Amino acid sequence: MPQHTTGEILVTLRREIFRDNWDMLAEDLVVYQLPLWFYQHLERSTDHAFTPKYDRIFTELFDLDPGMLSQLLVAPDPVAVLDALKDRVFTEAHWRLRRMRLPWPDQDNVAQRLARTSPARYPYGGLLRCVRLTMPGTTVSDMSLILHLPELVYWQVELGQLPANGDVLDLLFRAYGTNDLRPLLAATDLPERVKAHADQLPELSFNFT
Repeated sequence: MPQHTTGEILVTLRREIFRDNWDMLAEDLVVYQLPLWFYQHLERSTDHAFTPKYDRIFTELFDLDPGMLSQLLVAPDPVAVLDALKDRVFTEAHWRLRRMRLPWPDQDNVAQRLARTSPARYPYGGLLRCVRLTMPGTTVSDMSLILHLPELVYWQVELGQLPANGDVLDLLFRAYGTNDLRPLLAATDLPERVKAHADQLPELSFNFT
């Protein structure tokens, strides 16, 4: 049985996340087409469950994990739950920054060492590597985030040790402007092709020079 109303949870979230900065909150609410006055009305709600629509909106607005709003409604101390969440997010962010600073080994050298015992079994890793190297400063961690892959899995895809999944293939199709990647395996102008189709890669375009 919920211990708190949806309005109480919204007040708690607003104070913890936005620190009572109404102007900042109002700017973010525009994305969801929610006027500030209507949000303030929702803060006075005595309901004990969020509708699916508002569960989605406020989960995104307050950057919560899915299902977190329901947990907060029944939590004895919602503030303590949010504090633990912020600690975890900080820890994960710190870990992510550390991973981004790690120097990943040169792909060609690693491929040469693997050639004797573990030759590349999948052909598109080199195409993926070219996309990354065409964008100065783009790291393995950057690409793994964009493609929603663990760094090691992404690295193995780039080495040709794992197959390219749908997200990787979609990125390659857009990067090279073709749905048939096979002719590219012997091409010598890959960086030029990637740059020519930069407008098809909005998630990466900030890295192109």
